Amino acid sequence: MNTATEEPAGSSEPAWGDPQPPSEGPRWTVRRTATAVLVAVGIAAVGGVVVYAETSEDPGREAGQFPGVEQSLVTAEALHGDFVVEGENGFETVRIQRGEVVGVSDSSITVRSEDGYEQSYVVVATTERAVEPEQGATVLVTATVTGEKATARSIDSAERQGLPPGMGGDREQPGR
Repeated sequence: MNTATEEPAGSSEPAWGDPQPPSEGPRWTVRRTATAVLVAVGIAAVGGVVVYAETSEDPGREAGQFPGVEQSLVTAEALHGDFVVEGENGFETVRIQRGEVVGVSDSSITVRSEDGYEQSYVVVATTERAVEPEQGATVLVTATVTGEKATARSIDSAERQGLPPGMGGDREQPGR
């Protein structure tokens, strides 16, 4: 008894050795490949900055400063934001804010950015102060965030950060 059945001619199942059916088109276009390459290069560049920041030993580096990150991105255009870094005790959230001092005491400072974001920071004995903040001054605060509490690591003048006029800096713009 023969249980094998023959497929009728014109069946949709390809037989061994039959030519492959035409493809539906390329799955990866040149644009998609270029985008993937650019994303990979961007990730590698950010990773390089992080590795450099973590491995460089700069004796002139002040506490609360992250080379290549804070000095270029943060002081260039950012008003405020959080990012995560690997600290001495594991990962920690670091908050930066640039804005006007709207409240200051021996134990706290409150800063309001141009977009209206306002944050109060606890000031402790280890908080580095490049300037003594005064009401109305423009400052750059770097803080460690734990839960709802933001503890200032450093307080610096936005003008000292080399920002251009209009962004709290003291440099003259060409043609003025």
